[in-house]
Amino acid sequence: MNLERSFMQNSVQELVDNYLSVRSCHLDYNDPRFWHIIKSLHSYHIGHCTDYSLISSNFPVDGSISSLPFVPVSLFKDYPIKSISSDQIYRTLTSSGTTGQLPSKIYLDRVNSRHQQVALSRLFSANTGLVRPNILIIDTPSTASRAAPFTARKAGILGFSSLCRKVFFALNDDYSVDYISLKAALSNSHQLLVFGFTYVIFKYLLDSITDFPAIPPNLNIVLLHGGGWKKLESLSLSTSDFNELVYLKTNIKKTINYYGMVEQTGSLFFECSSGFMHTNSLASIIPRDISSLTPDYSLGSHPRILQVFSALPTSYPGHSLLTDDLASLPYHVNQCTCGRPGLAFKIHGRLPKSEPRGCSDTHQQIPRA
Repeated sequence: MNLERSFMQNSVQELVDNYLSVRSCHLDYNDPRFWHIIKSLHSYHIGHCTDYSLISSNFPVDGSISSLPFVPVSLFKDYPIKSISSDQIYRTLTSSGTTGQLPSKIYLDRVNSRHQQVALSRLFSANTGLVRPNILIIDTPSTASRAAPFTARKAGILGFSSLCRKVFFALNDDYSVDYISLKAALSNSHQLLVFGFTYVIFKYLLDSITDFPAIPPNLNIVLLHGGGWKKLESLSLSTSDFNELVYLKTNIKKTINYYGMVEQTGSLFFECSSGFMHTNSLASIIPRDISSLTPDYSLGSHPRILQVFSALPTSYPGHSLLTDDLASLPYHVNQCTCGRPGLAFKIHGRLPKSEPRGCSDTHQQIPRA
């Protein structure tokens, strides 16, 4: 790496470092500090990632945020898109992937990996109210073992576990409920985070447990879950249905859903008390019309496709992504009934058939992995 590229890399990493020192996790949607980071990352990745530069050449950027290029998340399944050299790769994250599909591959250096952990810690405390709790993971020990591939599930388990004191697993390696571990977690904790991926919690805990142990009256317990909704669509299980089932089967009153993806690990959207996701100081969105991809901030239940932003990705151009997820807007900015600032939105699942968008004439030119 030449001196100029090294200086640019250090500068953008320091910019993100300084931004992560901002205390508030709940910023106004239009806060200039966040969008300054996004524009800086855009300029940085043009100079460090040939693939992103090629994609960007197809976007007529006019200085507005909505004109900034986006990378379709599907491209990370087929192409090794990164802004670091191969010898700087510290960790490669892979998505869990739907059966029959290639997983996404995200390349991290040590600094970007550290930024993800710092961001996760800030968002976790702000949204759960827990401080260094014990954690009960609704998954198997083998999923998080050293021998297991570094999938989104493993990254989530290790990421949240690092914010907690003592770790318990609720499932045996054959996915049966480990009642001994379950009881130990409940009886030996003052604060307890129950964490898992939505589908795993539903299939291997809620759908199979017969007698959930009594929750001690003084235990501060929160169930946090995310991912896996696509597998539950055929069951027509909504977020509120899931929460009611959690309470019915476990007596856990506080359940929080989060929305995120391996392509933007660390910057998550958390569900508020009114049942909507919110933008925050590390992650934001632009809702776009499905057909034209123009920004659409109109209120109503009609679905828009989400462009998602993250202030974290420096080792790869993941700061601006076009997802295949659909959402609607219930309120204008800062108007959610929960009182939390930012733009509230509701996830409605995914496009029936997801295709790379916005650079169909470009992605064919990028060398495949």
